[in-house]
Amino acid sequence: MEQIAIGKCVYIINTGKNLYKIGKTQDLQKRLASYHTHLPVMFRVIRQYASANMSDLEECLHIIFQHKRVKGEWFELNKDDLVICDNIARSYAVTNLHKQARKYATIHYSDNPLLQVMEANEKYLQDYSRVAQDIELGLNTDEVFELHEGTVAKAVIETVRRLLKYRTPNSEFLSKWLKIVNDLGEGISESAILERYKGQISRTTVQMIKRILRNQLY
Repeated sequence: MEQIAIGKCVYIINTGKNLYKIGKTQDLQKRLASYHTHLPVMFRVIRQYASANMSDLEECLHIIFQHKRVKGEWFELNKDDLVICDNIARSYAVTNLHKQARKYATIHYSDNPLLQVMEANEKYLQDYSRVAQDIELGLNTDEVFELHEGTVAKAVIETVRRLLKYRTPNSEFLSKWLKIVNDLGEGISESAILERYKGQISRTTVQMIKRILRNQLY
């Protein structure tokens, strides 16, 4: 990669084969010097994402690749996964640059790895909801690219298409009730939830959410 920049960032280093570390630091040069001292293997920096909100970006990447975690901040990734990392980092950068006030509900990550991946995927689809709508209308990648006048990279469009392909009706349903999912995860009773969200959700819907979670049908 190019010369290392100064400042807060999320970085990815590779030690060979498909083993990658996703970390964050305020001084990458200093961090790399420490690795040269303590890591018993050769490595190289393959990604550096400058990010004022580096903690959020790092957490998002860790959650998305939870199912590929080897240990701690080490993951077994491939080239397609790195493209996803690039797209997510770009999304964070654009959001920070334009300071867009999104209307979407804040994603609250649960402790369940499968739910974490689902929620992170839903966040990505929310960020690119217009692209997702275009794809669902049947447009191909080139058509979506032209429709957005080149402002959305083809790699982003392909990532959205891939996430939509593996999205299930239940995961889409749960994404609309993430507050309830997290309340149930914290042990809040059905009656307490109905009282808290009085007029916003029915008992039948709460029971359906519980059934999906209990049987891991997402």
